[in-house]
Amino acid sequence: MRTVATATATATAFAIAVSVGACATVEATGDEIVIEHAANQFLAAKLKAEEYCSEQGRVAQHVMTGPRKSSFLALQASESVFRCVPEKAAAK
Repeated sequence: MRTVATATATATAFAIAVSVGACATVEATGDEIVIEHAANQFLAAKLKAEEYCSEQGRVAQHVMTGPRKSSFLALQASESVFRCVPEKAAAK
């Protein structure tokens, strides 16, 4: 019984972490950053990309988001690609 409760608590903690926008940088090279995020947490990925690009004095422009894929505990994840561009280019 205690094992089930521990597993449930772990799964719940993981789900909470994902729901508050947990995401991970897959690759960051120069002008581009690839971020893996929960499929329903695009905003978290966008914010992480904005943070990365702001270090270069630029803003993040969404390039693409890959198809959803299953991950740990059957949660769906996606990878989004962002390009760092000058602020004027992002307005277009």
